[in-house]
Amino acid sequence: MGELPLTLQTKLLRAIQERTVERLGNNTPIPLDVRFIAATAQDLDALVNAGRLREDLYYRLNVVSLSLPPLRQRKEDIPLLVQRFLGRSQRPVTMRPDALDKIMGHHWPGNVRELENVIARAIVLAPGEIITPDSIQINSRSATSTDDWLDQVVVRDGYWTNIRRLEAHLVKRSGRSERQ
Repeated sequence: MGELPLTLQTKLLRAIQERTVERLGNNTPIPLDVRFIAATAQDLDALVNAGRLREDLYYRLNVVSLSLPPLRQRKEDIPLLVQRFLGRSQRPVTMRPDALDKIMGHHWPGNVRELENVIARAIVLAPGEIITPDSIQINSRSATSTDDWLDQVVVRDGYWTNIRRLEAHLVKRSGRSERQ
């Protein structure tokens, strides 16, 4: 939605309002009976303020708005998602609790897609029918850095939990930098 060029936004708004479209090179209106679901990771209010999203289109589409926080802010969903992804596998596998702990400790900047790929990779790499921590290979590109620490802060976890999380992260990072 936030990526749609202004010229197409105008055409979309017209189609929504008039409930008709016209084929290219034809003036005969074709009636529409559709529902629109639009999704974006962008801040739509900021796009409207910047003039990159038509305000009238924003209000036309913003009948019901759902906001889904990133996976790092809803870690309680991870075990359910892991079970879902394991259930899709053609190969019957289970996961050891310490492997799930490793997954729970990751930041997940790639959200659910990253988790799904890590689980698919673990299924392939598992030596038998049980996924171990060694089977869990998380892309180093997505490993957390101090720069994105604020993204890991979850207000409902409380001050001291977040401080301990930061301290553990910094200790872990210092051990990595000494080895390099």
